[in-house]
Amino acid sequence: MKISIIMKNLAIGILLFICLTTINAQDKIILKNGTELIVRIIEKSDSEIKYKYENSTNSNTTFTTKLSNVKTITYENGTVDLLCSLNPRYKYPVGITAGVSLVASGSEGGMFTGGIDYLFTPNLGMEINFGTSGESDTYYSFGGKYWFTDKYSKSAFSPYTGLLIGGQYGVNFWEVPVGISYISKSGFQTSLNLSYLNYINSLVDYDSNTLNLEFRIGWRFK
Repeated sequence: MKISIIMKNLAIGILLFICLTTINAQDKIILKNGTELIVRIIEKSDSEIKYKYENSTNSNTTFTTKLSNVKTITYENGTVDLLCSLNPRYKYPVGITAGVSLVASGSEGGMFTGGIDYLFTPNLGMEINFGTSGESDTYYSFGGKYWFTDKYSKSAFSPYTGLLIGGQYGVNFWEVPVGISYISKSGFQTSLNLSYLNYINSLVDYDSNTLNLEFRIGWRFK
């Protein structure tokens, strides 16, 4: 008889615990400004999220905020939604590109170029580039780039700039590219940039400062 009563009480206790856990379980939204919201999410679209505060005077009011204001969402089942994963530069960190670079500062000249890059974050990356005019002229550079679009943005377009160092004509240079890139949902990439290039060695046959216009296409990988 006592065992039966103990088992009954244990079953009731477990049931109460499950009910209380279910009632108290809520979603958590962390905004980019650091604010933490403990809420019940009602609806989430591609651009905004709707939620309510439970067990409060605002429990009957539905609030709305843009996804661009949200850093992460943790659902009651423990699933974490990293919204930056919607950014194509986050989904495809490795890229291989090829294209053509033309001198845009009055002098004639151009070359075929290529490169490989890796994005450590949606905003910061490193790359290695190479090029040749088909003759004895070769080009190489390496350095970093900064992408200006917000890391939580789903936009396929992003302006960027960077700082590269390298060599051409047997001398060294530093280079600052400014351009815009497009990355599709499947990983296709194209970019157009204007680069200011300064030769460190004054013995270069051409001007010590040049502007190069470069167009590339390529593919990015997970």
